[in-house]
Amino acid sequence: SKLGAGSGNTATISLGNGSNHLLVADSAAISGGAIAYTGGTGQDTLTFGNALASSPLALLSTDGGNVTLNLGGGQNTVSVGQSAGAFSSFITINGGADTDAVSFGSGLSGNLTLNLGDGTNSFAATSANTSNITYDGGTGVDTVTLSIGGDAILASLNLGIDTVADLVRITRPAETVTLQNFDVTRDRLDLPATASEAASNFTFGSFTVAYADTTAGIAVN
Repeated sequence: SKLGAGSGNTATISLGNGSNHLLVADSAAISGGAIAYTGGTGQDTLTFGNALASSPLALLSTDGGNVTLNLGGGQNTVSVGQSAGAFSSFITINGGADTDAVSFGSGLSGNLTLNLGDGTNSFAATSANTSNITYDGGTGVDTVTLSIGGDAILASLNLGIDTVADLVRITRPAETVTLQNFDVTRDRLDLPATASEAASNFTFGSFTVAYADTTAGIAVN
């Protein structure tokens, strides 16, 4: 059977403190299902197959799943396969004060919220469909890599108020990317080599820059 699949079904997982490993097969929390995970203070390694919280009917259907992962403290790693989410799905990942690494395969859709907290955090995603991505990284080093193609993508990335160097790398188009707490004296934004591959609009707090702007901290590769 598919973990947490089907409307009204919720798979609740609580592994507590210590080193936890969770391996979940394809199609978990699909068709309006849900997963609620709670880790502890140790190292958590979570691996999900393809089509997490997706809808097998159609991209714009209303039966996407709902997944909430509360990782807790410690060194946490979350890896999600391809085609996660759907138009109506919600995936929320809450980290702790230590190292959190989150990655999604191609075809990410729906609504993704990451509250990774303080510490050294990394987030990488490849998206091919309509997505709303909200990232909050806390006071540590943040590395965000978005390889985006297809329909409109709205990404809001909060790098936290800190004195360390954060990196945001956009390798394929995006509709609108908003960066909060981006410090041009130490943080870095890497963009594609041509304007046609860049996001149409970058907003940095109270000011907006065009793709070709050479303000300190913005590199065209």
